[in-house]
Amino acid sequence: MPRPLTVVLINDYPLVLAGLATMLWPYSHRVQVLERQLGSGHGHAADVALIDTFGSPVTDTRVLEVLRTSPTSRVVVYSWHPPAVASPDLAAHDRFSGFLPKQGGPEELVAALERICAGGPLERPETARPVSSASGPDWPGRDQGLSERESEVLALLGQGLSNEDIASALFLSVNSIKRHLKVAYRKMGVASRTQALLWALDHDFARTGTDAPGR
Repeated sequence: MPRPLTVVLINDYPLVLAGLATMLWPYSHRVQVLERQLGSGHGHAADVALIDTFGSPVTDTRVLEVLRTSPTSRVVVYSWHPPAVASPDLAAHDRFSGFLPKQGGPEELVAALERICAGGPLERPETARPVSSASGPDWPGRDQGLSERESEVLALLGQGLSNEDIASALFLSVNSIKRHLKVAYRKMGVASRTQALLWALDHDFARTGTDAPGR
């Protein structure tokens, strides 16, 4: 019986890391998860480093830093809106395996990681599939009713980004960001940016990877 592949999960938010690990736990006979945060230095030796982009727009600089500091075979970026093609700097790196969209469920994620480790191509799911709340990823504010997109907008707001910067990072329009914030404010029971930031600090939005590159 082949050994499970090993995966390092990379993100600045402990709740996001815990949610990913929980999502993959039913597949522990195929995937062994090693958690870490972006910017925590050298990680464990693993087959794949999976960078979750929640709350941390992943630049080439960050991905190249993970490639440099993590003794992993492959690096994959896990995102709701991955670019169609990698930049020349990333494409030229033999350990960068590409961008994997979050629209697929945990089975698709595990299968994609196995395919990568076997030397196969990174195939994107054709359509979005629902992920149950019991097995899906987690994010700050979820228990208070925030959607993952609303949570991510709030996380970037907390990093001092303007609406324009958030829109650029998430590949959305400024009007879309304003709509997400309006809905999030209503769910949080706040009326201003300052109140929203104070609310976020009380609801697991604090980042832990403060020494991550590119900040």
